[in-house]
Amino acid sequence: MMRDGLVEKSTLRPDSELDDERRRYYRITDFGRAVAEAEARRIERLAELVRGRQFQTGAS
Repeated sequence: MMRDGLVEKSTLRPDSELDDERRRYYRITDFGRAVAEAEARRIERLAELVRGRQFQTGAS
């Protein structure tokens, strides 16, 4: 995801009492957010298509 520019390392960390130095933190990039929103729209359109179909049961 980093290679594709969807996320990047974050320098923000929680309070040291809640943190573990071994953890890595990331943030979504503007491009990553746009890709996620486009994917959500695609899935929503697919779900609408499936809901609109009438499925027949039994043998044809």
